[in-house]
Amino acid sequence: DRGAAEQKARADKIEALINAFNSEVMGALDTVASAAAVWGLVGTITEQRPTVADRAWRRGRVFHEWHPPPPDRAASVPDKGGFQPDLEDAVIALMLARREAAT
Repeated sequence: DRGAAEQKARADKIEALINAFNSEVMGALDTVASAAAVWGLVGTITEQRPTVADRAWRRGRVFHEWHPPPPDRAASVPDKGGFQPDLEDAVIALMLARREAAT
């Protein structure tokens, strides 16, 4: 049936596009830095005793905190302690940054 063959061809194209998206875009978001850049997060995420309670969250037994960049810098500054935030940290920090920007 010609209609079924056309429908199958369209479905195959859609599946190929989804697979390409997943491998290219989602693969690129494997690192927190690239995910943060895509979402527009700036600043630093640290693992230390919080200095501003509204910018901190608890992960297990430790606190993590988002620090916005100084007004004259828009780039992220790596934590000197070697802490590597994960994707969950990036999402939480992005929510905090957006909340702070809205107030």
